Amino acid sequence: RIRGAHRMARSRLGRVLRRLDALTDWERGSRAGMAAAVTAQPCADLLSVLGEPQRRFRHVHVAGSKGKGSTCALLGCALERGGWRTAVLSSPHVESLTERVRIDGQPIGEAPLADALEAALDARAAAAACGSRASSA
Repeated sequence: RIRGAHRMARSRLGRVLRRLDALTDWERGSRAGMAAAVTAQPCADLLSVLGEPQRRFRHVHVAGSKGKGSTCALLGCALERGGWRTAVLSSPHVESLTERVRIDGQPIGEAPLADALEAALDARAAAAACGSRASSA
């Protein structure tokens, strides 16, 4: 069992994570009956509902099968030394879910992570209520 998981399960973040877990798990769930083409459009629609937060800052997207963690660590260190603020979203975590989001090299706190996840889940629920494709993000 992950250290701190028991305490987190009773926290506000734990409640938000249970809400998130109730959604479809695309990694573990069956893909039978899924549409032939999966697109990024539901995510784009959800970002629109959230007010396009990705347009408020410059970013680097690191992708690939090997070396993402090292590349992000190197880029983060270089950017921070250059006076830039940094944020890194990574997976998986080692000890705590909050490790997945690092701001200026430090793990995010439980409350800000819960706030961000709750805002995204609320936006998704609002999108579902009006029939937007964002409801399947």
